[in-house]
Amino acid sequence: MTKHLLATTSLCALCAFALPTAALVMSSSAFAATGKKGDKGDKGDKGDKGDEGANGTNGTNGTNGADGENGQGGAQGVAGADGKDGATGPAGPAGPAGPAFDSDKATALSAALSMPVWLGDRETVRVSGGLGFSEGGETAIGATGVVRLDKNVAGFAGGAVSTNGGNWAGKAGVSVGW
Repeated sequence: MTKHLLATTSLCALCAFALPTAALVMSSSAFAATGKKGDKGDKGDKGDKGDEGANGTNGTNGTNGADGENGQGGAQGVAGADGKDGATGPAGPAGPAGPAFDSDKATALSAALSMPVWLGDRETVRVSGGLGFSEGGETAIGATGVVRLDKNVAGFAGGAVSTNGGNWAGKAGVSVGW
């Protein structure tokens, strides 16, 4: 036996009557029909959307795909900082000896070349000569000549040679006066 509870002004689907405001409980046996079953009613309106269901469990991971081809190389990077200086290498071998220098001969030649020479007011050419000596006993012979080129300009040249003939030196220049 089925019971129906109707409240306020509801419509009873079994009897199609509007019921008063008071609640009423009836037994379905009171409406039991003995006749033929009625036709199926019209489809009702679509109901409201239900609540969203819970997330399902994750599936298993698939197998990895094949490796792809290598990509193109990147651009050249910025040059790094200079490294520390390396250790100093061993000293190299000594170079060949230079020509022998005899300071005594050089001093004698210098003294012979330094003989002074000048022109008098009426002279156009003058030659001067002399000897040069050094502490080590070397001797040189020198001569210098001067020629007037203009009223205020004179040119000169000179030379010296060691007494053994192995070394020589020379000079040339211009003298200007006013």
